[in-house]
Amino acid sequence: MKNRPDVDARTGAVQRPPRRLLNRPGVGVVAGQLVKALRELAPSALDAAAVLLIVLLLLRESSRPAGLVLAVLLTVAQWWVIRRGATNPDHAQRAVLLGALVVSTWPATEPGWTRFLAVAALVATGLADPAVAWLARQKVGAWHLPGFAMPRRSDTVSPLFDAACALTVLLALTGLGLPAYIFELGTLVGVITGGALSLRAMWAARRQDRVGSIVAALTPYAPRFAILFSGRREAGYQISMWLPYLERTGEHYVLIVRERNFVPVALGLTTAPVLYVGRPEILDRLLVEEIGAVFYVNNEAKNAQGVRFRGPTHVHLGHGDSEKPPSYQTTTAMFDEIFVAGQAGIDRFAAHGVLVPVEKFRIVGRPQLERVEPARDPVPQPPTVLYAPTWRGGLADMSFGSLKYGADIVSGLLRRGVVVAFRPHPYSFRDAESRVFIQQIDGLLEGAGAQHLTSRRTNQLDILDCLNAADALVTDVSSVASDFLHSGKPLAITDTGVVDGPLADTFPIARAAYVLRPDSDLDEVLAQMLGDDPLCGERQRMRRYYLGEDVSDPAEAFRQAVKSAIERGTGTGRASRGPRTPEAAG
Repeated sequence: MKNRPDVDARTGAVQRPPRRLLNRPGVGVVAGQLVKALRELAPSALDAAAVLLIVLLLLRESSRPAGLVLAVLLTVAQWWVIRRGATNPDHAQRAVLLGALVVSTWPATEPGWTRFLAVAALVATGLADPAVAWLARQKVGAWHLPGFAMPRRSDTVSPLFDAACALTVLLALTGLGLPAYIFELGTLVGVITGGALSLRAMWAARRQDRVGSIVAALTPYAPRFAILFSGRREAGYQISMWLPYLERTGEHYVLIVRERNFVPVALGLTTAPVLYVGRPEILDRLLVEEIGAVFYVNNEAKNAQGVRFRGPTHVHLGHGDSEKPPSYQTTTAMFDEIFVAGQAGIDRFAAHGVLVPVEKFRIVGRPQLERVEPARDPVPQPPTVLYAPTWRGGLADMSFGSLKYGADIVSGLLRRGVVVAFRPHPYSFRDAESRVFIQQIDGLLEGAGAQHLTSRRTNQLDILDCLNAADALVTDVSSVASDFLHSGKPLAITDTGVVDGPLADTFPIARAAYVLRPDSDLDEVLAQMLGDDPLCGERQRMRRYYLGEDVSDPAEAFRQAVKSAIERGTGTGRASRGPRTPEAAG
């Protein structure tokens, strides 16, 4: 969807008319961003407010007991929440709380040297805890791995954290009448115990004891392949789309994730072992000899830290057959093999000037197509049209999302009397402006009748279920378009103005789709797609070009390709699996 450029006859410069601002979010976007910021800051803000209240209570003699009681409760609550791994310690607020307690409970008479040392030790413990926790942190973990159990202790805190919390409670209790020697004796025991345990934890981290235990458990488990993933929590779909077909090999495997906050998502995707690897040097030890292939589902920068190790076959799967830049990035050339669905997956690299040795490509089809149903005959009346826009993209050359035009597109579909299903990309929900557009479109559908499916309803379904329920599709430049080709049903692709010239000149799939532009007659394009459908024959030709030759069992063909990649991995000894030379990596 774009306005055609005009050329200045005098300067030769391209001049574009100003874009029509559709459904400007205005105050809604600002409000959405404010709510998001408050949601992220809420725990810290509440803690800060609680500390401020305690300080105010401690400043008044009459309310000091209440302040001390609240200080004890807040310390215990913080310890419990952080110990469960729900959040990281907020050292700044704890320091304020600790300082308030020291001042409020300091004896009016001259304190003895034992109390002075006890308070100094407590302050030192609180100050040293962040550094000790960092030094003792082992940036590796394993779950669901037979023969290994993750320790219950959170990796974000050290034993000094326990000591500091316990001593803070004892200090507060001395203000409520507890004998001072209890605090002083507790400080001696707590600092010695916490210090000894911290030294032990730092020594274990230095020796990478946990890595050794994981490797010892991996050897009898004998995984034959690994999935190496780096990415956001919302990107779990990139793994889940491949898991059922990788698991059909019947081989043991491990899912290696590079971000700690993705572990809960990973554990919800598979019952196979999940390994967290925060440091690249640990990967070398975890890619044990039995692993014959490592599969990658995106082009994140951390993938290079895995590809650098020779031995297993490093295979790029991607997460959909798309025309977007990630489907022809230059970094894809670093993999040993690149699985593509059809010839289009190979040609798009050359079309964009990305040189990749042709022997690296493997045309394996799309195993997910076994779930894509053909067009219904006859087409039910009224037909169902799925509007599935992609996300706005992080860069200008990836901004194919049409959500800002979505209200006009959905209104045009409603005028034609069809049933509309709306399925935005999962990433769109994390963007404040996109959420406003989603709310506008959902509002249109809710007002048009219960037969229409809003984003809340379609997001409870798999994307392939949404494609099967639809008789036609309106989407953007994305992998949804190529998957829908397999059904033979009509589709339209939006032109958001990212590329100059006709969309089909850059993206061949647009030759088989009806192209929607903001300056075109939307009703006319939809009438063609839902009427005579003159592009029916072109879709059949493009289906083979994008998705490969028709096979009776696409999932079995993919399974055989995976098995072959595993067998091509060396797995013949530790010496052959070290870092690659620059020549080998290329």
